[in-house]
Amino acid sequence: ARGALLFASTCAICHGDNGTGTDRAPALNDPQRLSTFDNDWYRATIRNGRPAKGMPTWGTVLSPNQIEDIIALIDAWRAGNTVQPAFDIGELLDSAIFSLQENDTESAALHINRALSIASGKGADVLENAAAQLVAGDTEGAIATLTVLKEQWPLGEAEAGAEIFQANCAVCHGKQGEGGIGAKLTDNEFIQSLNNADLVAFLLEGRRGTAMAGWEGRLTPEELANVVAFLRTWQP
Repeated sequence: ARGALLFASTCAICHGDNGTGTDRAPALNDPQRLSTFDNDWYRATIRNGRPAKGMPTWGTVLSPNQIEDIIALIDAWRAGNTVQPAFDIGELLDSAIFSLQENDTESAALHINRALSIASGKGADVLENAAAQLVAGDTEGAIATLTVLKEQWPLGEAEAGAEIFQANCAVCHGKQGEGGIGAKLTDNEFIQSLNNADLVAFLLEGRRGTAMAGWEGRLTPEELANVVAFLRTWQP
């Protein structure tokens, strides 16, 4: 997993996600190539680069342990396994915005497409809009769209959140958020003070020393994002 994430952040821009290749560099996750070259060859190539072919020298950037993580990923490919990195959409949005600010539209498109591969609902719709702006050459528009999305991330579905709330939260907080064992959630200053990401993190962890237990392992971050979207409907 470490090698997959490292490959995604350093190598995939040229060699493609999961090593499938691009028009800039060949596929590495290729049975013939994997059987032709052993790990020592890959290790030396990563460390020393191939400057004549445009491949950087990664030995001055990556630590020996990081290079071994990439070698482990290559071993997984050789065994026929697909290893996907655990992308975080918030981090991908940051990377896409930074790339656009640096006028690196190719990297920005890669980050947006990665985010689209794991996003759903409203978030996916906004990402599609940003991708279309990028294709149209509207870099400033894409930056603005992604910046707003980052500030509001994660975007949930209030209707789905209402069902989750009634099934899991209403027993303490009341069906209408009026409070009971738990706090009143309508017009709640605490909810209003946090962004969506911080609220999801709070719900995952809970509040120590109180009856508010964390939901990690019981509800997914996506489900909690839906709950947050529903809670927003009770705020002024």
